[in-house]
Amino acid sequence: MSDQDKLTKLFKRWRDSLEKFVEEAVGVNASNGLSMTTQQRMAAREVSKLVNSKRKQRNGKKLTQEEQEYSEKIGVSIMSGQGTGKDAFCSWVMMWWLCCFPETLIPCTAPTADQIKNILWSEFARWYNKLKKDLEHQCAFKS
Repeated sequence: MSDQDKLTKLFKRWRDSLEKFVEEAVGVNASNGLSMTTQQRMAAREVSKLVNSKRKQRNGKKLTQEEQEYSEKIGVSIMSGQGTGKDAFCSWVMMWWLCCFPETLIPCTAPTADQIKNILWSEFARWYNKLKKDLEHQCAFKS
């Protein structure tokens, strides 16, 4: 298998699973002393189910009952207190999209511009710096 084939297979696995992307590409795993919370892991699985169902439907493939239900949803809503990892999770989702889905746009909103600048972008930068360096050139945000 060529290096390009290996890379294609790797990105396909990541495209199918936000959880795998966060663990393998961003390095949020026990070997690095980092871990997703139970809530972040559950949210990653829900987002992956939602995205995969919509991709499958868009490609005209037959959906299971569960996939049909997910394909009709418009998003995932997360409510929790402060300091629970929502901004980290949002950063991971943004990186996932920029790495695994070509020509993507990601609208980012918050109650104030300061929250986007001081919280979201600083959190994104934190996790971007943990991204595997040999993958940076494969992701849309590198340029």
